[in-house]
Amino acid sequence: MGQDGRASDCGTGRMTHQRTWQPNEERLVVMDRLGSRRNPAGMGEDYYPYGEERYGLAGDDREKFATYWRDGFTGFDYARQRYYVPRSGRFLTPDPYRASAALTNPQTWNRYAYVAGDPVNFVDPWGLFLAAPEEVEGGPGPMQMIVPLSWFAGGGGGGGYGPGEPPPGYGPAGGGNARVVRPRSILRERLRDFADTNCGKLFAETLNIDLTRYVAGQNTPLYDLRNPNYGDTLVRDIVGDGGSDANRSLRDVVGTGDAAVVHGSRGAAILLGPEFYGVNLQRLDTDEWQQHKRRRGSILLHELLHVYDRALTDQYILAKWAAHMFAGGTAPKWGGTRWISIWIDNDCKPIDASRPGVFW
Repeated sequence: MGQDGRASDCGTGRMTHQRTWQPNEERLVVMDRLGSRRNPAGMGEDYYPYGEERYGLAGDDREKFATYWRDGFTGFDYARQRYYVPRSGRFLTPDPYRASAALTNPQTWNRYAYVAGDPVNFVDPWGLFLAAPEEVEGGPGPMQMIVPLSWFAGGGGGGGYGPGEPPPGYGPAGGGNARVVRPRSILRERLRDFADTNCGKLFAETLNIDLTRYVAGQNTPLYDLRNPNYGDTLVRDIVGDGGSDANRSLRDVVGTGDAAVVHGSRGAAILLGPEFYGVNLQRLDTDEWQQHKRRRGSILLHELLHVYDRALTDQYILAKWAAHMFAGGTAPKWGGTRWISIWIDNDCKPIDASRPGVFW
């Protein structure tokens, strides 16, 4: 499916219009949850776990396994950054990021490996990062994201943390009742009816800001800094030069905070620190879990303000919007930038900073 393809849900996968190699030609096809093209009649397009076709009856030069375009001459799958060989279940070239191996996870030591040996639960649409299908922007089909977000602490290329070693409090996709913070899903949920909220109306009518344009199709990269491979990466390597943080590492920018935004010549990216996710999520009751997710959404909306306009720094917001944010009209001398997320969590209604429990 092309980036402008049309899709609708179809069981556990989806039905979509997919381009062929013929100019301006599209066909209606069924794709499963991994983004693999399927034949509804059950013939011609079925795959073994690593992408080799069971029957070999369908033609090549089209998207087939896990969003990859299969080359008819070589039989290799085009994975954007490198080629994948379905017969061997390995990439043709090693992960280009040399530090992709995590010492605590032997699955990452093989830089040719595909999705840490778990092709049933994960995909690697760009040949660089392991990701759960539902966490990739756009779902099955061509992935619209720039960098897929994985909640696993590890992760380069075909490696990455496998489902055996998730961080404390997190489980793999489809893990029953396991609670997993999925930032893109939370953000989409918060933006879905944002225009009708007090925040949406205040932003649009008073502050002339329309965050709703980021609904679903926004492709601002999200970086999960629990992934040890990201920590030492420089800002300029992900967004280009031109920003004040260009020569700083992602870990240094986030520090001990929840999240941060970096800008460069290639755009902006949102960095999510370990504090964003929290710990011991399985111990939260239902109400506490819903509150936790809502607060993560408020933090993401806060960061989207910085993506929306580079001039909207935390200092500017606290100084210029204080009349909208606080019952007394001025920002407290304590609490710092967390007040912005708390204000958004309060649907942008003035908050009483002296009220017990208001600060989280």
